[in-house]
Parts: sequence; structure tokens; C-alpha cells
Amino acid sequence: MLSSYLLLFTVALVASNFIYKFAHKYRNLPPGPLGVPILGYLPFLDVSNLGEAFKNIAKTYGDIFSLRVGTEMAVVLNSYESIKAAFSKTELCARPNTFMFRFFSQGENGIASTSGEKWEVQRKFTHSNLKALGFGQNKMESFIKDEIHDLIELLEEKSKGGQPVEIGYDINVSIVNVIWALITGERKPHHDQKLRDFLTSVNKGIELASTSGILLFMPFLVKIFPESMFGIDKMRKWMKHSYSYLQEVIDEHKVNHTDVSSNQDFIDAFLSEMKKDGAHPSFNEFQLLVLCSELFGAGGEPTSVTLKWALRFLALNPHVQAKAQAEIQQVVGNNRMVDLEDRPNLPYVQAMIHEIIRFSDIHPIGVMHSPSEDTELEGFKLPKGTFIFPNFHAVHRDPRHWEKPEELYPEHWLDANGQFVPNHDGFIAFGAGKRKCPGQEVAQMELFSFVANLIQKFNFSLPASDCGTLETSMGCVVSPKPYDLVLEARY
Repeated sequence: MLSSYLLLFTVALVASNFIYKFAHKYRNLPPGPLGVPILGYLPFLDVSNLGEAFKNIAKTYGDIFSLRVGTEMAVVLNSYESIKAAFSKTELCARPNTFMFRFFSQGENGIASTSGEKWEVQRKFTHSNLKALGFGQNKMESFIKDEIHDLIELLEEKSKGGQPVEIGYDINVSIVNVIWALITGERKPHHDQKLRDFLTSVNKGIELASTSGILLFMPFLVKIFPESMFGIDKMRKWMKHSYSYLQEVIDEHKVNHTDVSSNQDFIDAFLSEMKKDGAHPSFNEFQLLVLCSELFGAGGEPTSVTLKWALRFLALNPHVQAKAQAEIQQVVGNNRMVDLEDRPNLPYVQAMIHEIIRFSDIHPIGVMHSPSEDTELEGFKLPKGTFIFPNFHAVHRDPRHWEKPEELYPEHWLDANGQFVPNHDGFIAFGAGKRKCPGQEVAQMELFSFVANLIQKFNFSLPASDCGTLETSMGCVVSPKPYDLVLEARY
């Protein structure tokens, strides 16, 4: 009997000590709703629409609030101002050190999930080389135009007779092929089986990521239940497949790339950096492998998804489509393709592209940050390791920054003289601070080129059977489920 009392007393003492330390550690966090043991506030969240769920909580607790999700403490930032302020702080640029982040970065490789010095070095290299290769060379635009030309020919053939067609997969192949050219220096034909298999492996991995999301907030589950319950085993399989193909390409570059002063693509540039005297130790072959995989996933998928949303939104808003087409007709005509050099003379088209990025809301909750050390933000204490969620959805629907937040309204981006204004408070789709997407310029270049040239050639409309609503697929990005469009050639 005495031993039972001693056991109960010990358990109570340990539990009390844990609660005291937990409460002491998080005593100066922003206010927020209470949850339940182990699960925190998870049972009360609409995980299929976290952006809206967080926005509603902010109505009670303010633009910055905290809550426990599973076993992890999180702070949610719901305003443009709070996100900009937080992500300008170097100590808030880290990523959470959790099972899922380490899984996708294969330890701590690439740049999406890494932190500290390695991330700083690799981010700087990636940003400067993507900009040089993607924005500073006519060769890149040539890749994009060739891809658009092939896509238009394919769509013309598919849409003969006026029957509705599903074009999502073809868009995906086209965008991935552009990224492929940026990284490897060559385009692949759409029927290339290796490219299609690689695309399948990347997409399957992204698709399965949504099934494992619970492990972000309750990482201990992977130690209790088999990995197959969360799709980890399948993700390993698809990652191994994509890595195997990328390794073949890297091996080919190692053989053929002998002139370190001549870099034709991203892999060349990385291999050249590896050969330099005094190169940072993070420039190694496995880092290159993971980094290339990330660039395909993070660079190809969001652009592809945004383009799918773009064509649907234009079909739903024919007046916007017609106004952009009229501007293209006046400036470019229909005897040549729309070039990047045309952008300054196409303010409405540029405004429309930016508005589509805002309105598509493919990243309602941006990628989590985490303090690398105990940090203060607007008077609140954020302990090291706290999850920080930037609520992009709330920002992109904030009436303080957008006249018509719930509408596709390109005029948000035009001044009184009809000129395009690229910098708009309340636009944060590519992130902020040092963690801002390094491929932003390339993504915007692709979206402008694809959308402008597609609407120059076609009118897009919905089939009669489409009522206008559409289901979405939840994963790393919010994607429209496959849908049909009616394409009418304009010339």
C-alpha cells in the first residue's frame, strides 16, 4: 500500500514539475485559446482551411495569438505588419527542428528546412544563380517560349471540335520542363518517359505530404505507430525514385562539365562552386541532390498550380480576360508571341498576374518559422523552438490593404493613370525577409509568359456542366482538382 502511495506521489510530483516548467517557459506568449491535453487546440481547428480558422481566432485574440497544436506551441501572425516585422529578424529565420522537416531535408540539407550558417550560404548561392540563369539570360526565355509553343500546339490538337479538355497535366509537364531546363540546361520532349516518371514521383511525394501533416504537431506518434500509417514508407519510395534519376543527371554533368568558368545551368554552377579552393563544406554532392529535388518541388509545383487557378479564374471572369486580351492585341497583335520585353507596355496584364497570385491563395499558411533563440516580438516572449505560422490568407483578404479582397480585381495593382504598381502593402505570397522565395523572379517571369501567350491564342470558358464551384486538393499547396475548360482559338 505504501509503495502505491509513493508511486502516485512521484507521478504527481513529476507531472506538477512538468506543468510548472511548461507554464514558466511560455508564460509571456501572446494570448490565445485553451486546448485539451495532448491534442491542444487541434480538435477545434478546421485543418482543411487553417487560414480562415486562424483569421477567425484573431478576431477574439488579436493579430498575434498563440495556441498549442498537438504537443507543440505555436504563435500565429495574422497581419502584413506583424509578419514583416517578425521575418525581418534574423533570429526568427530558423525552421522548427521536427521529424517532418528533417525527413524532407534528409537530415538538414537543401535550403527549405535548413537553418543557420549552412542555410545562409546555400540560400545566397541559390538566389544569385537562379537570378543569373533565369533572369539574366535570353536562353531562359527561349526555353519558356519553346515550351509555350509546344503547349499551344498540343492544346490546339486536344480542343479540336470544341469539346472540353482537361489541361492540368499538360501545364504541369510544361512548367516542370522549364525548371528542368533551368537546373539541367536542356528541355525534354513531353513524351519523354523518364521526365514523366520523375514528375510522377515528385507529385506523389507532394500529395502524400498532406497525410503526414499530423507528425508536425505530434512527432511522438511515429515512434508508436508504423510509418505506413502516415505514408512515410511510400514517400521514401518516391523520394528514392526521384533522387535516383537526379543522380544520373548529376553524374552526366560531372563528366561533361570541365570548364568551371562556363556554367550553362544550376548543376554546372554548383559543381563549379564545389571545386573552388576554400568552398564551404555544405557544397557537396548530396546537398546538390536534395537542393535540386527541392527546386523541382518548390519551384515547379506552386507555379503550375497558380497557372491552373489562373485559367479557371479567367474563365470565371471573362471581362478580366477580355480586357487583358485587348491590351495584348493593341501592344503585340497576333503575329508574334508576347515577350518579356513587352511587360512594361502591358500594365493591365501585369496587374492581372499579380492579382491572380494574391487571389489563388495557394499558400494560405506559409512555411513555418521558428526562433533560433529566445526572442521578443512586439512585447511578447517567443521561446526557442516555438512554431510561427504566417497567415498569408488573412493578409491577402485584409480589407485594410485590398479594396475588394474577395474578388479578382486587377485594379488593385494600377494607379490612377492605369500604370502597374508592383509593390503593394498586403502582398506577401513569396514570403518576407531572408526566407523570401529565391525563385520569385523566375516564377513571375513564367506566369507572365504562359498566361499572356495562352490568352493571346485562346478564349477560355467553362463547360455548361460546370457550376463554378470546385473542390481543392490539400497538400504543400492548395491545388484545384482536375477540371475541364472549353478552348476557342482566337486566330
